[in-house]
Amino acid sequence: MLTSIPPAVCDVNSLASQANADVVRRDASLLGLQNLLQPQSLEAAIADLLQTGTPADVRLSYLRYKPHRRCIALLDVTTDDGSELVTAIAMTSESWNKSKQKPELTSSAGQVRRVDDCRLSLERFPCDRYLRHITKLFQTSARGRLLRRILPNDRNDRRHDCLDVQIERLAYKPARRLVISVACGECPAGNDLRKYAVKFHSQSTFKGVAARVQAIGRLAFPDVVSARCCERYQAIATPWVSGQNLTSLLSTEIPEITSSTLQEVGRKLAELHACELPGDLNVPTAHTAAPVSDLRQLADDLVFLFPPMATDVRRVISAVCELLPCGNNRHTLIHGDFYAKQVVVDGANVRFIDFDDMGIGSPWSDVGNFVAKLHWNHVRGYLTHERLQWAIQHFLSGYRERGGWDESAFQCCLAIGLLKSMPHTFRRAADNWPDLFARLLSLASANALSRPDAVAGLSRPVALERSLSSELQNPLFATDHVRWALRQPTTHLEGSLRQLQFVRAHSVRLKPERRCLLECRFVRDISSNRFGTDRINDDELPVLGKVRFKGTDRRTPALHQKLQAAGFCEQSFARVPRYLGMVPSLNMWLQEKIKARPVMPNVGTPIEVHANVARALATFHSSGVVVDRRHTVDDEWRILSERLHDVSLQHPEWHDQIDAVLKRCRALVTELPPTGDCLIHRDFYFDQVLFEGSQISLLDLDLVSMGPAELDVGNYIAHLFEFGIRFPQAADYCGQAADNFLNAYVDCTCGAQQDSITVWTVLALARHIWISTLFHDRRQTTPQLLDTLNHVYLNPK
Repeated sequence: MLTSIPPAVCDVNSLASQANADVVRRDASLLGLQNLLQPQSLEAAIADLLQTGTPADVRLSYLRYKPHRRCIALLDVTTDDGSELVTAIAMTSESWNKSKQKPELTSSAGQVRRVDDCRLSLERFPCDRYLRHITKLFQTSARGRLLRRILPNDRNDRRHDCLDVQIERLAYKPARRLVISVACGECPAGNDLRKYAVKFHSQSTFKGVAARVQAIGRLAFPDVVSARCCERYQAIATPWVSGQNLTSLLSTEIPEITSSTLQEVGRKLAELHACELPGDLNVPTAHTAAPVSDLRQLADDLVFLFPPMATDVRRVISAVCELLPCGNNRHTLIHGDFYAKQVVVDGANVRFIDFDDMGIGSPWSDVGNFVAKLHWNHVRGYLTHERLQWAIQHFLSGYRERGGWDESAFQCCLAIGLLKSMPHTFRRAADNWPDLFARLLSLASANALSRPDAVAGLSRPVALERSLSSELQNPLFATDHVRWALRQPTTHLEGSLRQLQFVRAHSVRLKPERRCLLECRFVRDISSNRFGTDRINDDELPVLGKVRFKGTDRRTPALHQKLQAAGFCEQSFARVPRYLGMVPSLNMWLQEKIKARPVMPNVGTPIEVHANVARALATFHSSGVVVDRRHTVDDEWRILSERLHDVSLQHPEWHDQIDAVLKRCRALVTELPPTGDCLIHRDFYFDQVLFEGSQISLLDLDLVSMGPAELDVGNYIAHLFEFGIRFPQAADYCGQAADNFLNAYVDCTCGAQQDSITVWTVLALARHIWISTLFHDRRQTTPQLLDTLNHVYLNPK
């Protein structure tokens, strides 16, 4: 008996494992639940069922869970002989005792294994008590009669008991439904091949589905095909629809479908909704009370599944319920379960399949569900963000061509579709299901319920908060985080950005738990941003988002606005990026991405550019802009001495050389003449500068303060010298660039003190001793830096 929770379920380092363990603790009535969530614990029982050795692998592929009632798991089992499907059912004590009193089915002899200690029943496919006829499909003696009863009547169909019948399992939900394809022909290579889709239903669902299928056969909609319903075997057969389903076509990296295909899907759905209904059509009608009741039950289920998000779950679902009924209570014929997998594409032809849930209801339920399932495929990694946006855009444009449009009704039904997708995260046994759960809830609130009163106060999902730093590295997750944050009421965008639509985001640079630089794309019209292109056009604005994890940086955006007002704008010789907005919910502010070339310390940059950089720096220093932060030579000395003492402790072999550098630097600091303060960059070197013609753009103003101008000049020159040490082939260029930079700065600046610049150059170069130990590709330069400083720059006269 397995009375303790398996170690993997208790692994506190995994949010999913911890969440699984919490579900098990809350549901003591299902003793075997813990085993289903850790299926490796069932290897011995499965081996006994299959009469094989220990399985090589047991994977959980599907769960259907009713808290405190029952849990059914579908397990993929790999053995030395191949692969098998095993259904494991965890029951309450009451259900367990009732099941033992039921007579054993003849078809299940040797195919069922009971595990009394855990109250688990194991069934080997095709054994299924609720779909008891499917075993005949795999019995040569019984299959012919079964197929003759099920498949459409045809004089040729008496051949179904021959060996040329090919059966393929397409989908299986234990105790509910099996979907197969049946191909029949004269011989395996015959050209008289006919194919059918056959669905076996449980007794509780068959009658309702059969009645619906027979009723809709009277409709004029071309995709509704004739169906044969066999009550004896609880099976429904329809002719096979050739082609590929839209889900698989969208998930491929190669764009095998065109925008016109997606538009045709939308148009065809609008045609279905416009279908004329016979007055006596006997199909179910959806009423407002049903979805409200269903949503409230869904809220209870989701809260039980993941209590950390209980408040947000109930807030979002309450907001959705307030929006019902949607679409002016307009009711039409609806598919009832419409998503990309129900669309088959064959060349230019688009056909809908699986009308088992067709009924009368709000047309927006079909539209919203289709888009929601696209989001679900994106969240779990089956669909790229670009592909997602492309598909949604063209599907909706096609639907609008043939039908009216109600944005609020669409948003409401999209939210419902996203909420109904949330249990799939657990049901599909995703390793990171709490993260997916939270992401879908975030989409339901931000993407669908865009009303400020519906989303105000909705917290970022706990699962996302914990892993924000790492998730921003993933373009799919970064895009969703930014989209969520842009929808929050605290977000402020400048006028030019408010007129554009956000498309995607990706991380450019990340320092974990400190800061992240995101590049975000905004376009005037999403339809013009074709899938797969990175080309920037006049209607597209690339924007940089600067995230600081400890809190939103408001000082630097304010500085950018001051400098813009002081003349550092797009038309000026020296410019800074334009401030574009504040996104507090992501600790991010936005600035324009300037289209210009980076300044390089090699022949890739014309040598005269460094003189222009010096003139731009001089303009920056004389701007007259004042900030409330000051950096002095004492601050610089304290930082330098702390850093080099750390290096000395870590590398005692360099102690004497580092000590000599520090002593001489201290002497130079004491000899520095007093200078006035101005606005300084504090981290100024070639990586912080762009050029386009003669225009210079200054970047990364996060450390700007008041201080001595010579600090920036010396830092730029020191970085050129250090680069020349690392790359000797660039040493001559770097020396010439330093001379051009220094001469240009002195020429255009009154009172520039060259002796002070030399001291600040030495201090910056000494700091590179510490920097060189931080990067693997620079460590070989540490001895050279020490030697250069001790024997060239610091050698007493």
